[in-house]
Amino acid sequence: MAGLPKTLTFHEGGVTFQLIHGGVDVVNRFVFAPDHDRIAAELARADADVIVAGHCGLPFIEMAGSRVWFNPGVIGMPANDGTPDGWYGLIKVDGRRLALATRRLAYDFTAAARAMFAHASANDYAHALASGLWPSLDILPSAERSVAGNPIEESSRRLDLGG
Repeated sequence: MAGLPKTLTFHEGGVTFQLIHGGVDVVNRFVFAPDHDRIAAELARADADVIVAGHCGLPFIEMAGSRVWFNPGVIGMPANDGTPDGWYGLIKVDGRRLALATRRLAYDFTAAARAMFAHASANDYAHALASGLWPSLDILPSAERSVAGNPIEESSRRLDLGG
């Protein structure tokens, strides 16, 4: 793992994407949708039109100026919204026009949780697969803690990045 790059950058059409885990400079930084100032600061450090990032585990699409922060969510963990669904994202580029979407992923969470329990592996997370609620909320900003258990809606955004 140490030999892998910390980020990946690619170009599609006229759009530059940077794939990261947490923050642009700090791999384990949590970036949440309500924190517009942090998103703007992270995007200012990026050399990309669109950042695709995870780590916080909650799907969202946020603009800061002409740049976009896209968190598609997590395939293997619910979004703390009281549903067992995982999440993924869709990206479509047509020139400098961009369509982003977050989508739910229904899967056999019962079998996944059962396998985790059978190996006594991360039982708190096995419970989270079934309940849709995280075992710990300590990393969440108060705005996100206050909506724990409320189903998140899928979202779509169409953007013209100009140029």
